[in-house]
Amino acid sequence: MRKGRIRVLPGRGPNDSLTIDTADAPEYITTVLLRSGATKDDAEEAARRFAELPNEAPMELTGGRRIVKKLMPPLLPDLSAAAHNDRLPALVAYEFLALLIGDQVYKPSLDPIRSFVVGGTRPEDIEIKYHQAGKTYGPIHAILIQPVQPALSIQVRFFRWLTFEITIGALQYSGPDSIYFEELVSGESFFAATHEDAHHENWLKLNPPTQ
Repeated sequence: MRKGRIRVLPGRGPNDSLTIDTADAPEYITTVLLRSGATKDDAEEAARRFAELPNEAPMELTGGRRIVKKLMPPLLPDLSAAAHNDRLPALVAYEFLALLIGDQVYKPSLDPIRSFVVGGTRPEDIEIKYHQAGKTYGPIHAILIQPVQPALSIQVRFFRWLTFEITIGALQYSGPDSIYFEELVSGESFFAATHEDAHHENWLKLNPPTQ
């Protein structure tokens, strides 16, 4: 990544081929043709013709060389909702709730989410909505408690981008609206007892990295 753009580093490929970034192709074409005796105008015209070629269309240069423009394969993981099983964010939400309410997690009102996580059949009083929380990916996971009486809503965010909102109906929750997030690069985790604490930057660092 350079200046916000992904660039392909030059390197050797199969059958003694060379892989370069498409942005470097005009300079490469010009250099090869000039060394073979072509005029500067011919070399520059060849570079312009390559820029107009469609992908996978080969262009002959000289000395048996040819150059082909190819699409870059996907470099980022698929973080669409379709790539995930709803039982995963439901499990994350349930375990976070268990940390907050202790033994009360065994209440019958939480039987539906337990059944969903274990068996996969979603009951009527468990609702899971998907939406994007940000404009870009980021190395952060987060969990947010959002009481919405008489239900409880828990947001589970993966990579700052993918958000699952798990609503557990008819659950009387009187605890705090806590927030947890983890920075994946540094390995640090932070907890705020309430949204108000988070607003005032009152975060508790849970696991500072060892020196």
